[in-house]
Amino acid sequence: MKIKFTHAVMAGVLFLLCGGTSYALPVTYTDHTDFFNDLTSAGLGSTTLDFDGLLDGQIIADGESVAGITFHYDFGGVQMMASNIFDTTSPRNFLGTDDGDVFLDGDSFGLSFSATHAIGMYFLAADEMEDDDIRLIASTATASLIKAAVQQTLADGSDVYFLGIIDDVNTFQNASVITPVGGGHFFYNIDDITVSVPEPGTTMLILIGMLGALKRKLAN
Repeated sequence: MKIKFTHAVMAGVLFLLCGGTSYALPVTYTDHTDFFNDLTSAGLGSTTLDFDGLLDGQIIADGESVAGITFHYDFGGVQMMASNIFDTTSPRNFLGTDDGDVFLDGDSFGLSFSATHAIGMYFLAADEMEDDDIRLIASTATASLIKAAVQQTLADGSDVYFLGIIDDVNTFQNASVITPVGGGHFFYNIDDITVSVPEPGTTMLILIGMLGALKRKLAN
């Protein structure tokens, strides 16, 4: 049986791919294993900025991009900086500041990047944290730190937390790290910022095949 590639057929395919309305909600994570397992289940690859390609002490200015991620912040003259003075999740470097190599509570900032379905990162703190001390906001979701959700404890005594968000329906290009003013007093660092890299799904491969067949038909 031959498929007739009429405008109606193509419009129907495009509607199924792009025009339908989805009510799926983004999913938030405080466990890194669940985050990466769900990335795989959704057919999404990923890339991670681990800061190890930077020099110890290298400044990341407001508006500067590293590995496709642009950082937006105003810490009153303090600048983001790669450092290796403390233990971290993927030695050697982590993201801190030129003020004691650490972020302070209240040091909120933004990130922008190419369209992605997911973002996740590690937060490292030697201080005792409380629920909601740090929030990751992206798409229409907010992932909040949970005090009990320590992923590991490093050799220097720092606790590692993870926050992530996956929206397998819609893409987004911005995220924010928020540390609410008026919360507890603490220092923190960041490492291993992961964003998804979309891989062609089955439906998209079918569309590509149909468009190729249509192009050949029109050429004859």
